[in-house]
Amino acid sequence: MKEKEYKDNRGNVVLLTVIAIVTMVIVLVGATFAYLASNIEGSKSANINATTNAGSDLFLITPGVDLSLTANENNFYDGAGSLSVNSTATILFQTTNTVAEGVTKDYEVKLEIGTNNFEYTSGQCYSKPTGTGSIIDGVSRKENCSGVWATANGTDYSCYNGSMTTPIVSDTYSNQLSCLSRSAYIWAPEEIAELVVDLYRDDPTYTDQASCTAVGVCVNERREIDTSKTSFSSCSQADGTWLLNKWEDDICYHLVAAKDVTKAAGDTDVQLIDSVSINAKSTVNGGTTTHYYKPEVTFVNFAHNQIINGQKNFNARLTFALIETP
Repeated sequence: MKEKEYKDNRGNVVLLTVIAIVTMVIVLVGATFAYLASNIEGSKSANINATTNAGSDLFLITPGVDLSLTANENNFYDGAGSLSVNSTATILFQTTNTVAEGVTKDYEVKLEIGTNNFEYTSGQCYSKPTGTGSIIDGVSRKENCSGVWATANGTDYSCYNGSMTTPIVSDTYSNQLSCLSRSAYIWAPEEIAELVVDLYRDDPTYTDQASCTAVGVCVNERREIDTSKTSFSSCSQADGTWLLNKWEDDICYHLVAAKDVTKAAGDTDVQLIDSVSINAKSTVNGGTTTHYYKPEVTFVNFAHNQIINGQKNFNARLTFALIETP
């Protein structure tokens, strides 16, 4: 009888032990998945794994925090300076494949815009010409206007004879609202970049702050990179903006893409880089390579755009995607 009771107890102990182990495994696995899911969702990161017979590749995306701007009377007024926000993003590529030349992946970089209601406000105020020949008939598009493409009411545009128009140089009429408050004036808008995105990427060429920030890039009024201007003086003479490299956390960042996003509406993907190659070798640096990115969005204060662009909002984030090869 005692022997049977002992066997029964031992069986219960074994059963309880198995149940405890299974429960612990479920809890650990569940907690692990919960932790990973929470971290991936919280940081908007994503792991892309690819396994081959020779090894495996890991492509880890960390796009950083959202880029958000709000212009209001407290932070955007005459003399307040431009509004700017930046973030830090990384692409980590790791391989265990032992290919001599390493493994290369290609990816693209975009700016995913969720909200944007900023507007162009740059332009020129002119006195409104009158009389025969003041308006060039038959021109319905700005591209076909050899004179001044302007509006007298803010909505309807005409091609005015350029030789009959006179620029109004007073700062009082340097924006559309004040210009068109006078019936004798017309407004010719100019699409000078006001809301811009600049994308910087790490440059291992420069290993100290002094050499890093001594180098820059010129962008024109449409926020296009102008490689023909290689100095601050030549850039400023062409009405461009000279953007120096950035030094942060012992990393040198240089400008690789710049865009005018003033007109980019919400729910829009703006292509910043079509293709970037990242290579990792299993015998170099542990088979891991990291690309660092720093996107920066700036709303330029031109001292004439506070009226129209007050109480406006912008929100976007950097996105990455692997380019699949056939």
